[in-house]
Amino acid sequence: MSLTPLHIKRLTIDIIPEFDRDGILVIYKGILSSGASFPRTIDLLIPKDSHLNAVAYRDKKEERLLLGKYETAPAGDKIRLSIIVNTDNFWVEFYTSPKNMILDKDKREFTYTWEGELPVEEFIWNIQQPANSTELTVKPYGGKMVTDGYGMSSYRLALGKQDADRVSTITVAYRKSDKSLTSSLLTPGPEWTEQSNSPASKKKEYLFIPVLFLSLAGLLVGFVIYRRKK
Repeated sequence: MSLTPLHIKRLTIDIIPEFDRDGILVIYKGILSSGASFPRTIDLLIPKDSHLNAVAYRDKKEERLLLGKYETAPAGDKIRLSIIVNTDNFWVEFYTSPKNMILDKDKREFTYTWEGELPVEEFIWNIQQPANSTELTVKPYGGKMVTDGYGMSSYRLALGKQDADRVSTITVAYRKSDKSLTSSLLTPGPEWTEQSNSPASKKKEYLFIPVLFLSLAGLLVGFVIYRRKK
């Protein structure tokens, strides 16, 4: 039985420079077309020098990300990432090499290209402005500044429909005079609950210790009151 032709209903690409390490954190968040049958394999291309951090999908019942199965293979100057998807969404997170960023005194500049083999109905770029940076510019123009899930300013560019094999490129530039990383200055936001081996998970780590401490303190107080009554 042939599989229903697949396309990506919505693809959001988060570009997050200098987040928790030198270089650029890239996150692909995709929703697949309705009516598609699963499981099946989809192929994505990522830069050859990428350090893959997480391949996952959102479990709708448990409302969290679960690790997915995947394979990688060389594809020219790219890596072909073949993901086995069991539901209608995927999450791919990786870092690109710091060498891809041009440094000129306090000016940073880099280019990132999406090469998609599947058609996309709604294509969105999100470029986070790093902490302590100024003069963020992104080409192509036409986007708007928004506040993202981390409470940071981000440039959001919605490009609409993208045909299969369409190439989309952005160029990002900004000024930054120090080596601070955005994650060290953040209060955990909504997206920090997503994946245990991802920068987006740190809210769980931060919350676990105080919640455990309060629970133990409550038990201790209850025990003392009980002993006093006796």
